[in-house]
Amino acid sequence: MKGFLHNSTTGERAELAAVSMLGRSAECNVVIHDPRVSRRHAMIRRQDDGYWFFDLGSFNGSYLNGSRVTAARKLVPGDVLDFADNQFRFEQEGGAGYGGDEGEDAFGSSTIALIRSTPVIILVSDVQGFTSLSEKLPPDDLAQVIGGWYGNCETILARHG
Repeated sequence: MKGFLHNSTTGERAELAAVSMLGRSAECNVVIHDPRVSRRHAMIRRQDDGYWFFDLGSFNGSYLNGSRVTAARKLVPGDVLDFADNQFRFEQEGGAGYGGDEGEDAFGSSTIALIRSTPVIILVSDVQGFTSLSEKLPPDDLAQVIGGWYGNCETILARHG
């Protein structure tokens, strides 16, 4: 089954090869004209009856449906891929969101950093008696004790927010 990437900004559509490279380089199958995109930013590979997406360790990352990609992910028709401010919709022949043309060219040689802000909660703690504990226990035992304590904290936070 043929797969396509539809550029939401330009309206261009690129047919995906068995292995398609995405990035700024003219050697890529899908060229993204943005200095915040790495030369070889990501890859889409056809496997069996589906397509798999891989970020290639890009500087600014790749996002699939709003979540940063840290491992290979199987694409489904309608998935949205974001690279900096460039958005693409994955289409598959006969699948949802199947739709229109094609891109070209390369852009610059260095990647410009993209800053994304994400709200987070940081737990700061002080383990009472840690200094004396760290002096008494061998490093491996101390790591086990503190690791267990962190695990319990994680469980409590997950349960109660």
